[in-house]
Amino acid sequence: MSLYTVLLVVSAVAAGTSGVFWILAARITVPVLHGYLSRPPRMVQANAKAQSRYNAAAAWCAGVAAICQCASTAITIHGLPMP
Repeated sequence: MSLYTVLLVVSAVAAGTSGVFWILAARITVPVLHGYLSRPPRMVQANAKAQSRYNAAAAWCAGVAAICQCASTAITIHGLPMP
């Protein structure tokens, strides 16, 4: 398996995983946190934390996919050997 093929596979998996994480983040409903007089309830805090973690994981996976796509494009443009 060539480097080009590995980059394409990693890019596709990272892009798919990113989409799954963003769907998971979108399913979590978090009310407006400024609407509480004191601290929000623990469940609201936990939902906000989970949503931010899913968004961070999705952004990280999207970044990996973009880097792999850039590298595979560079291999294609510069004519490096691909079996």
